[in-house]
Amino acid sequence: PKTPRSPSETPPTEFVLAASLPSFVPFSPLWYTACMTPKITDEMRDELAARLGQPVRVEDDRTHKAYYLVAEEHAPEVIDNWVREELRKGFDAADQGDLVEWNPERIKAEGRRRLAKGG
Repeated sequence: PKTPRSPSETPPTEFVLAASLPSFVPFSPLWYTACMTPKITDEMRDELAARLGQPVRVEDDRTHKAYYLVAEEHAPEVIDNWVREELRKGFDAADQGDLVEWNPERIKAEGRRRLAKGG
């Protein structure tokens, strides 16, 4: 069996990124090895081709959880754009005075809460 690759290694050619936001962006991408790679449907393939590199939203019909499907060659750009947009939102909010006091304990508690609920 293959061992999972670390995020610093080049992903395998069969790489498919399908993760729910925001947990996959930007710090915990899911790398699938050949034995773990799910297959895409014709509908997904057509949608990927039509979206020209943009993420395709896919919803699990049982759980209604949303996922985003991105072609390997577009994943770095998609992640970079997402980070830029989130930073812009934060800077805009700060410019409008929407700030919170620095509180490391609150930040750690929020991190623990998010981890406990799975992301």
